[in-house]
Amino acid sequence: MRFGILSLGLGLFLAPGHAAVTGMVTDNSGKPLSGVSVRFVDEANPAGEAAAFTNTAGAYTLQLPAPGTTEIQRTPWRKADFASADPRSGNGRFYSLSGRWVDFRQSRPGSGWYFLRPEREEALSSPPQPDPESHPLAKSAAARIFHAYLTGKGAYPFQAPAVALNDGDTRDFRLTAVNLWDSTRAILRDSLANCAYQFKTVKQGRVAFLGGSITFNPGWRDSVQNYLKKKYPGTVFDFINAGIPSVGSDMHGFRLRRDVLEKGKVDLLFFESAVNDTTNKVPSIVRTRAYEGILRQALKNNPFMDIVYLYFAEASFYPNVAAGKPIALISDYESSAVQYGIPSLNLAQYVAERYTWAEFGGDVHPGPFGQGIYFRGITRLLDAAWGGSGAIQAPVAHRVPVKMMDSLCYYQGHTDSISKAVIVNGWKRIASWKPTDVGTRDGFVNVPVLEATTPGDTLKLTFTGTAIGIVVPAGPDVGMLDYAIDGKALGTRDQFTPWSSGLHIPWTYIFSSDLEMKQHELRLVIATGKNPASTGHACRIIRFVVNGPG
Repeated sequence: MRFGILSLGLGLFLAPGHAAVTGMVTDNSGKPLSGVSVRFVDEANPAGEAAAFTNTAGAYTLQLPAPGTTEIQRTPWRKADFASADPRSGNGRFYSLSGRWVDFRQSRPGSGWYFLRPEREEALSSPPQPDPESHPLAKSAAARIFHAYLTGKGAYPFQAPAVALNDGDTRDFRLTAVNLWDSTRAILRDSLANCAYQFKTVKQGRVAFLGGSITFNPGWRDSVQNYLKKKYPGTVFDFINAGIPSVGSDMHGFRLRRDVLEKGKVDLLFFESAVNDTTNKVPSIVRTRAYEGILRQALKNNPFMDIVYLYFAEASFYPNVAAGKPIALISDYESSAVQYGIPSLNLAQYVAERYTWAEFGGDVHPGPFGQGIYFRGITRLLDAAWGGSGAIQAPVAHRVPVKMMDSLCYYQGHTDSISKAVIVNGWKRIASWKPTDVGTRDGFVNVPVLEATTPGDTLKLTFTGTAIGIVVPAGPDVGMLDYAIDGKALGTRDQFTPWSSGLHIPWTYIFSSDLEMKQHELRLVIATGKNPASTGHACRIIRFVVNGPG
């Protein structure tokens, strides 16, 4: 039994041109393996391929025409197998240099090509030591295992799956690792071919952009829209700008249906929330429940919807990147990206690795320079996914795991009307609220609100679900709320935020997110206390948020 180790070293892709890939294939004892085919495939340029066989010393050199993917194969083609694999499904696991096992599955079984994506990661106390006699694949005659470093700037910290090539089976296996530029900060995972088919063949497409002010403001979003119109001339696009400044994933998880899904079938969804989740200090459990809930809502609405996670830059991310540590909240997002096969683009890390915060612009709302970085990163991801002129492939429904990562995720997240609340005393209904002191955001002015301004003012709401909260404009005069569910007092919530003095900022307060899925009663009372910086005791509810039927 021999274990081949395939290592790739790439030149930097700072500009189009040739770059050399050199490496060596050996068995577990270090003996060179000859006759191993290594191919480079440029997805954006089918003619731009390069191939080489390892020589008698086990070495190879490829001259690459442009960034693309790396394809590793053994000649002749053999079936792919994995350590601890289920031969019926092709599912398996491999060990990564970060010290984790990563479970993989076939993304498109039966298609002839086997694209792999990780299901979950499991931390290890110490790296495993493969042994030819005890290795799970030792029972497989004539098997050969290859580890391929993903290409990029130096060695990417994950090794590719362990592939055993068995005699007697001629089905193809292809392993890809996307190079977008001089660092691998993009992960394609599942395909983005469904929306490409819709755009190129059906000639209609709906693209939604969900996020905060970085999405709402002009910049990368407009450029991506222009890119799509140019790439698919003659296609009628409907672009949904579902960005709301200041809003984090705690609100996105409940507003997706109202602000995106109810506008029609969405073919491609871009979603970002890293910056506002950081500045708004959205708790980890809320982030992960919101992200998984958004995925399940979106794919239930349209199983063919392609989705991309975007992670934008923020100054507080820099220390972790400099120390070689993951950005904690991005790791939270990646947990659902891995489980659901969602492509992701870590522009936060890309920026921090290359520019000081001042060089980038010193602001989470970048100028033309930063917007250009975001735009180029996104379009390179799309080009790598679609190839030169856009992939043509019949749509395939994305897999939605039967078992949720968190059964309390906001998979039934939605907003509920304030008309359902029962006023006990003091609160009043205002048909069209408009602040007279400081401003607010679009969509949070000239709208109906439930308003209370005096301690003791009380209302109640009957709802069915596991989570309950409110959306408010948290301005200079907001107070504190005492809240109880099913008659049990749970605490007091201060509505005043670091930005409330100068803005009636849209804010979501979740009172509980781990209730039983049944009917409950929420009771809200204006508290006697208030934040010292606030000028009053007010609360203005624009809508309730619920995770449950409705």
